[in-house]
Amino acid sequence: MKNISMLGCLVLCLVFSAQAESPRAESPKVPEIIHFADMRLELTADARKKVQTDVDALTRYEKYFNAKVDRIDAYFPLIEKILREENVPEDIKYLVVQESALVGDAVSSSNAIGYWQFKVAAAEEVGLTINSAVDERMNIITATRGAARYFKNNNALFDNWLHALMAYYEGPGGALKKADKRFNGRKVMRLDGKAHWYVLKYLSHKIAFESAVGQNPSPPIQLFVYQNGGGKTLREIAQEFRVTEDELQPYNTWLKQRKVPQDKAYPVIVPDFSGRLREPPLADNADNPPSTKPAPEQTATASVLAGEKLNSEAFPMIKTRRLFGKEQLLVNGIPAVIAKEGEDVKRLAQRTGVPPSKIIKFNNLGHPQAAITAGQPYYLRPKRNRAPAHYHVAEEGENWWNVSQRFGIKLNKLLRNNRLRKEEPLQSYQVLWLRYIRPTTIAAEFRRPDGSTSQPLALASAAKTTTKSTVADPRLATTEVADTPISVDSSAQPSDSDIASERAWRNDPAQNNTTKDIQNESENTIASHTVRPKETLYSIAQQYDISVAELADHNQLSIYDSIQEGQKLLLPTSSSEPTAVKEYHEVQTGETMYQIAQQYRISIRELMEWNQKESFNLKAGEQLRVAQP
Repeated sequence: MKNISMLGCLVLCLVFSAQAESPRAESPKVPEIIHFADMRLELTADARKKVQTDVDALTRYEKYFNAKVDRIDAYFPLIEKILREENVPEDIKYLVVQESALVGDAVSSSNAIGYWQFKVAAAEEVGLTINSAVDERMNIITATRGAARYFKNNNALFDNWLHALMAYYEGPGGALKKADKRFNGRKVMRLDGKAHWYVLKYLSHKIAFESAVGQNPSPPIQLFVYQNGGGKTLREIAQEFRVTEDELQPYNTWLKQRKVPQDKAYPVIVPDFSGRLREPPLADNADNPPSTKPAPEQTATASVLAGEKLNSEAFPMIKTRRLFGKEQLLVNGIPAVIAKEGEDVKRLAQRTGVPPSKIIKFNNLGHPQAAITAGQPYYLRPKRNRAPAHYHVAEEGENWWNVSQRFGIKLNKLLRNNRLRKEEPLQSYQVLWLRYIRPTTIAAEFRRPDGSTSQPLALASAAKTTTKSTVADPRLATTEVADTPISVDSSAQPSDSDIASERAWRNDPAQNNTTKDIQNESENTIASHTVRPKETLYSIAQQYDISVAELADHNQLSIYDSIQEGQKLLLPTSSSEPTAVKEYHEVQTGETMYQIAQQYRISIRELMEWNQKESFNLKAGEQLRVAQP
């Protein structure tokens, strides 16, 4: 509808821009008959072909598909219960995936906001509060209830849930003009290739995800609702449930001042990453909220490993796959290479085609003179924010870098999970958190080979040392540079001293020719963008003519991570100046709406709206507006 803007196509564009990702073995096939709400939809061959194209695109890349499924598994239990309470068909839930990919603070170019992409007028129409303290469009509970009411109002006009779905995009007035009145009240409809594109797009999301969601018996995140937060800060609520404020905030972006107002009951979303909270997904009603009693405090002798099966010996997991006819090595699912005898950073870069600065960055090597160990795998793409395992007991001789490489987790994320802002000596048998941040209420502990546990004394600060030889941590091996503890800030942004040190190193004539190989890229890496109000990763990437995936990857973020006003984002090579905006595009023979939208990083909906297009049909030589009027 014209009051609600679709962002689902953004994710479609992202998967097309992803490189070197494993394609899924097979996409779901579009059937001839689809059951939607209380209706039977019969699709012609032309309609199935269009829907199948979108299904294939949505499921093509396993990494992004699985990340979205994890997000859906967390949110759908909440959404389904609201839809049942409002007597709206549960099938409508797939539309929220299409609209925002379940990114709570998603903002479209037309300023539609939140999970269900409401503009202000439509939000207020269904009773959502928007003021200086809250924006309920970004609250999954209140926004879903508002969307359900909007659907019910539209269905009252048509007695046809598919027409009500169309009205979500077109608005009630637009849908009344375009919907075929002969089908009002009908339970069977036949859809051909001329059916409204928004309806076909919805069916592609339903088919793509219907068989994948809800299959994981132990989803990585479970969400539940806390109704008694009035007058409390996010920090107080976080402490009550033994999570961190940083873990709580992304699910409650609707709260602008981090304190829950008391003018009415506002549901607060609490994430459970560990399964320890054991709360129901949603209270039966506002008068019967879920229990807010925190889990019992662990005693000094309790271990987080109780009942956990460690399989550290299985890592790193090394596999191969064929990509474009060539064998590629995967370490923990990440493209990598095994170093050969005598290789250094420069030679490794020449063999793999990955720039030296990227080899250094992806493997936390610190500088181009770092030692490369023969037989050791080195990553060719960024490591992950979370490791495949939950915990690891540090072995004798291991350091933080070893663990980071072994499990394929970014070094700064590993330190963050264990509540460190910089590296300190890693003591043998220390229990390391690999997937989630250790709560402040759980003390660090040791697990010795005999099974006994204890809590450590305060760790001493790392002492400065100097070495000339190859050691367990290759960053410490250098012919010119003395070893000092490496500071890793969880924001993943260089400090002034880091930049000054890098510039001094590059300007030192004593360094070898590797400097020249990475100089241009290193200088461009320092270019940054300060986030302005209401900016998103998508809008910033558009300014600098780069993909969202590239911008997120360069800042060690997920494409689903939220950003904050004032945050500094590093810009990749050749993106230090915003590019001029092209207003029109001349259609070439064979071009499609998808290709053009991807090229200009806009949504299909915007492209159609700006050009008053009712279908995907294009003619060679046609002039399309590709910038907002």
